[in-house]
Amino acid sequence: MAVTQQQIADLAGVSRGTVHRALNKSGSVKPEVAQRILEIADELGYQPNRAGSMLVRTHRPLQLGVIIQSTETPFIQEVLSEIEAARADIKNNGAELIIYTNEQLDITKQLQALNELAEKGVDGISLAPIQDHRVVDKINKLTEQGIPVVTFNTDLPDSERLCYVGQDNFQSGRACASLMNGLLGGTGKVLIVTGYHNNISHRRRTEGFSQEMQQVFNDIELLPVVACQDNRELAAELVTQTIAEHPDLKGIYNTANGQLGTCDAVKALGLGKQIHMICHDLVPENIANLKNGLIDFIIDQGAQTQAVQPIHILIDFLIGGSEPEQDQHYTHIDIYNSYNLAEPI
Repeated sequence: MAVTQQQIADLAGVSRGTVHRALNKSGSVKPEVAQRILEIADELGYQPNRAGSMLVRTHRPLQLGVIIQSTETPFIQEVLSEIEAARADIKNNGAELIIYTNEQLDITKQLQALNELAEKGVDGISLAPIQDHRVVDKINKLTEQGIPVVTFNTDLPDSERLCYVGQDNFQSGRACASLMNGLLGGTGKVLIVTGYHNNISHRRRTEGFSQEMQQVFNDIELLPVVACQDNRELAAELVTQTIAEHPDLKGIYNTANGQLGTCDAVKALGLGKQIHMICHDLVPENIANLKNGLIDFIIDQGAQTQAVQPIHILIDFLIGGSEPEQDQHYTHIDIYNSYNLAEPI
């Protein structure tokens, strides 16, 4: 398996950017640090990426694959729209796209898409991965074959992917816990409605929210987490059932795409003024429910950045030979309420 700059960075105890500058003799790196990096690179048998110069010699455009999961959700639909809107600009930058879309979390279809893109001879892949050891193994194999993979929206940090673009979901969950504490005045019962237990983004938001509540806001009672599989009807059913069992419920945190069903249930029971709600993604459906008072806060995660930045990272890497300076490119944790929308209520 090819040695990566991230492996060198880990052994040297520095950032990937520092390794990149030292190996390319660009930027400012302390001489003793640069020497240590060069020694580690030599010990590991590091070879710089040569794909870019090969592509320049053949004068052909890059072929980049894009694989997206959960395309039935409003946020992912926005990501797709942003990719389509950027196609012309991406082509001007020397790349053509082959897009595969999968509804829900279908591991068989994701592995099939990865195999087909490899067979087509793509130069790189932008991937919203499913958390599964088979996907990790496939990413590692593709990297070994010289096909870099950038993950977005969800990450597989234990794989040999080039880097990740998306939100720091653990920190996002912590931020939501703080917001919920403020809404509830420090006490009350809260339900977490997640999408999939095996989606690392959903899980990390849940973990961040739960940990912050337990360690900092421990007068708030967390009810058992329910998973709606990003399904509106199932979310409504689960929330209705929970309210029947806990009529004094005060807050609901939606980590994924269950917020519309949650709003349906709360509205049908006439509890919009009793139950406070926080969800993710600044999409039209959520904005409408924010305006009508069912949602208190929306956390946005940057659809345009997640759509386009992984592709440009691949272009820079493959054509310019420039490895990303960061292992994780985090999007902003943008918080919206009724006062800071483009058109305030």
